[in-house]
Amino acid sequence: MLEQKDIIVISLVAVFSFIASFFIASALITAPEDRAEEVLEVSEVSSTFPEVNRRIFNSNAINPTEEITIGEDSVTNPFDSTRD
Repeated sequence: MLEQKDIIVISLVAVFSFIASFFIASALITAPEDRAEEVLEVSEVSSTFPEVNRRIFNSNAINPTEEITIGEDSVTNPFDSTRD
């Protein structure tokens, strides 16, 4: 059983811990008024595109998505171990 002195010490430690944690939390957590931040205004996104450079995008330009075969080797799997 706890003696009266032990109960008083435990109560004082609990009260001191409560007070200390209250002040520490108040210092770490700021008020909502202090949390305001300034942000830049974002311009509206348009659904229209600017005119493209006709020197680059024209009908005579190379199509990078077209498959190009160099030479006559038609091997589709060059790392196949069964190949001669």
